[in-house]
Amino acid sequence: MKTINGRWGALPAAALLAAALGGAAVAQEAIPEQGKAPQAPVRISADAAEYFNAEGLVVFTGKVVAVQADATLTAERMEVRFAQAAAGGGATGGDPAAATGQRVASITALQSVTVRLLDPATGKERYATGEHGVYDAERRLVTLTGAPRLWEGKNVIVGEQMDFFIDERKVVVKGKVNLTVYPDDAKGGAPQR
Repeated sequence: MKTINGRWGALPAAALLAAALGGAAVAQEAIPEQGKAPQAPVRISADAAEYFNAEGLVVFTGKVVAVQADATLTAERMEVRFAQAAAGGGATGGDPAAATGQRVASITALQSVTVRLLDPATGKERYATGEHGVYDAERRLVTLTGAPRLWEGKNVIVGEQMDFFIDERKVVVKGKVNLTVYPDDAKGGAPQR
């Protein structure tokens, strides 16, 4: 039986699907790989979900919100792919499948995608919108396409593709780029969308 490691231990796939159909939510505790620092859990909530056990895929639909530490990704649909975690991680308790567990490998977000990143050192928030987003968990990278826009305060940048390097707190904008920067005395407040 496939399991997904959650905040409360290993969840059998059937239990995840049952929970998903009644107001979907999943939490994944970080399973550190050798030589890497552990990451915060990924928490996902949605109106509904469908689990494809053989493919290692959960499709969330309706007001989907994925949160990991200071990063939030929202969309109308998210396809979450899982990969086997390194041996020795995960929960115990007699279930051999639980001993290896799973981890989020990628998240594909579709329709009305938003990305919110909070810099805990400065308290500044970056808010971006687009129509398609892909989160690569290994690289901790979110790629946003489909007329992406990024706000920091009132400042806004528009491009064809935006790559958010979460750990480096860096954004790379590709394609035709337009930037509007307001003088210091005019900045602040919520982003203007």
